[in-house]
Parts: sequence; structure tokens; C-alpha cells
Amino acid sequence: VVIAGGEPLLHKELDQIVQGVIARKKFVIVCTNALLLEKKFSLFQPNKYFSWSVHLDGDREDHDRSVCQDGVYDRAVAAIARTKAAGFRTIINATLFDGHLRPQDATTRYNLGTALLDLHRAEEALTWFEQAARAEEPHLPAVASAGEALLRLGRAQEALQWFREAQRLQPGDLQARLGEGFALLTLGRFREGWQSFEARLEDPRVGPSMPAGAGPPWRGIEDVRGRTMLIYAEQGSGDTIQFARYLPLLRARGARVVLRAQTPLFPLLRALADSVIDKTEQLPEFDLHSPLMSLPLAFGTELASIPADIPYMFADPRRVARWRRRLGARQGRRVGIAFSGNPDHMLDALRSIPVADFAPVLQCKGIDFHVVQTQIRPADAAVLQNLPRVHLHADALHDFADTAALLTLMDLVISVDTSVAHLAGAMGRPVWILLQYNADFRWMQQRDDTPWYPTARLFRQQTMRRWQPVIDAVAAALVCPVR
Repeated sequence: VVIAGGEPLLHKELDQIVQGVIARKKFVIVCTNALLLEKKFSLFQPNKYFSWSVHLDGDREDHDRSVCQDGVYDRAVAAIARTKAAGFRTIINATLFDGHLRPQDATTRYNLGTALLDLHRAEEALTWFEQAARAEEPHLPAVASAGEALLRLGRAQEALQWFREAQRLQPGDLQARLGEGFALLTLGRFREGWQSFEARLEDPRVGPSMPAGAGPPWRGIEDVRGRTMLIYAEQGSGDTIQFARYLPLLRARGARVVLRAQTPLFPLLRALADSVIDKTEQLPEFDLHSPLMSLPLAFGTELASIPADIPYMFADPRRVARWRRRLGARQGRRVGIAFSGNPDHMLDALRSIPVADFAPVLQCKGIDFHVVQTQIRPADAAVLQNLPRVHLHADALHDFADTAALLTLMDLVISVDTSVAHLAGAMGRPVWILLQYNADFRWMQQRDDTPWYPTARLFRQQTMRRWQPVIDAVAAALVCPVR
């Protein structure tokens, strides 16, 4: 049982609640944001209230003082993951608070919603955010958080209304402005969406590190001919691959483009810019600058004007030759597969798929599957060992140039929403992208194609966390008999 709340003084009977839960031999984590951030409340002490681990056999009680101590809320989330791995049923039992919350306890309701959202339980989180937003004394951050929960539930139009209400109540609210951008882009309303999306530049968690004292970014107005433009990548490698399509447009206007980007992408990006540097290198002299993901705004990109001169990324022929030798003689169709992404991604638990769930696809006759990702999780590796027609290449994939060469030799690529999917699309390779229910804004809604990558086909979850219908649809589309 995980109890997450707000001001501890509101929970006068929390001690009895926790003791009652322990008596029932459950695992308990008690966290309150106020306690984690400020140690001014004497009512609760970390070694007494913050966490208990009661073994299911009831033989002993283990106090874990590291879970929520020292203001580190993420440790509570990590503890939740540990209890799941240990086989415990971990929940947030919000009903424990039902008899102890006053109508004005909006902060507690908001914190419960936040904890539930961290556990990807958006429907339950939404209920608490709505209560917090409509309390006698509304908790204003809950208004934008309700929009975030709705966005996670694939309800972008409703989310947009909440984000705009949040801005009405708190003009300039960063979370609401950025959420509005995501909602608008998800809905395909690019003209407004790119503008609101600029709010990310004020958020150090997602925005790029802009050059100090460089002035505002380029917005497409100034003439770039004969001038040096510094463009800097942001967020993940997939984002860099997707929006690198704008670099040739700058060069076509006569700009000299210096791109600061992720080192593993250098071999693919050098053909798109005049110079490529990483974040550790000293910045050269430049006249204008822009974050890479602000270029759609600068170029006035709308749904009908997405630059789609595909391919714009190419494999090195020498690397392709080396990979052709590694693969050897063709035995049948070759399909590249990427089933998981960066495990540190905030929504990785929703977008990645266990290899075991791919069984209907990976057992197709006449197909050799090649894993085109570099990180293989232990549970997946154990399954892959028993699939003789699934080939691993992590040891030879040194950078994205190797990945590109391998993708060149595939008849088809099947990938979850990771950089591999973007690379295949940028290369014009046939790619099937498997999307979680609350798909990222770039994939929009209710379509099985994407104007960003004309060779891509989208397979979408219709129910949150249910991958089996998606896998079944992929197996059917492959038109392959199963062993």
C-alpha cells in the first residue's frame, strides 16, 4: 500500500491507518511531498512513518529508511518498483483517506493524483485532480495536471480545455502552456501548436540548454544568407532524427549550419550540416541560433507542408558491405525488430514490449528476425535464447551508422516508438511502428499513417497497456504461418 498525501497535519489519524495496514501484513510506503521537501514537521519521523516492509509470512518487520528520506521523491517510486519485483501487490489505496479528508484538503488530493500519474494510472489520477481543482479552496496546479492525465488517456480535446482553463486561472503557467502545445499538436493543429510548444524552452526538464547571452532564437524572419546558424538538438535521438529534415532547408536559404547534437548520430548528421559538434565542445562564433525542435515554428510548418523529402538519411556503403558479410546468405525474409527503448524514458513502461509478448510474430516461418537495438534487458535475453531465427547484433552496433547499415539490409522494420523507428522512416525504409495508447504528439490520433514518414505504417493500442491485439494485427499483416 502506498499512501501519498500533502500537509501531514491534515492526517491526524494516519498513524492508526498505517498501523492497521501493517497488521494486515502489507507493504507500506508513506510519502508526503511537504515532508520530503521541508523537514519542519515533527509529527512524522522517517524511521517511524516513512516506510515499512512487512514480510508476507509476518515473521519480521524491516524498516527501510532510504525510501522517502532526504527530500528524494524518486526513491519512493523506486521502492514501488522494488516491491513489484519482489512479488508484492503494490497499490495506492486512496480510499484510506476517504474518511479523513476535509472538503478543503485539495493539496492532499492533488498529491494522490500525482502519485497515481507517476504509476501510469491516469484514470484514477484524473479523479483526484478534478476533486482538487473543484475543492472549496482549489489547488490551481491540479487544473493543468488534470489536462496531463487526460492527455495520457488519449483525450486531447478535453485536455486542451483544462490547459486553457489553467492559463485563465494562472496566466503564464508553464505546465499549462506546454500541455496546450502537446494537445494542439496531437490534434494536428500545428499553427497554434508549435507556438505553444515553445514553452518547453522555459522548462529545464525538457528544454534545451540555449547559449548564454545569445538573444532570442531565430523565428524565420531574419535573412540567413551568408550567416552562421547554430542549431542545437534537444531531448532524445529520435527527436534529432525527425527534425534534422529542416537542416537542408536552412542551407538552401544560404545559411552555414553548425549543429550541436548527440555523438552517436554524427555519421548520419554530417551530410545535413556544415559542421557537427557535441555538447562538450566550445561553441564557434555564430550569427543566429535555434533549438532544433523550434524549426517547424520558424518555417511555419502545417500538416500539409511537413518537409518529407525522404530519404534524408543514408547508410555508408562500406558499412553496408560489412554488415552484408556478417549476415551471410539470405535464408528468407529479413525483418528488423526493436521491442524496447531507453529504460530511463519517463513512459518506457508504456511504450516498450516484453519479447515474450512478441511470440506470435517471432515464430513466423520463413522470416529471419534481426534485433536492431543495442540494449537487451535480462528478461528479454532469456527469451531470445530460445528463438533460433532471431539474431542479436548489439555487440556490433557501435553507433547509428551501424544501425542504418543494418536497416538497409532489412525487408521490413518493426519497432516500438524509439529512435530506430525514426531512423527507418528517415531512410525511407518500410517500417511498422507499434504505438502505445497515449501515443506521442507527433503521431497524432486515429490514423495508421504519418506525414512525417511516408513509408511508415502505424499499429495503435486500442486499450491502454493491452499489446496483444497489436501483436496479433502485426502477425496478420505479415501473412505468415506460425510454426
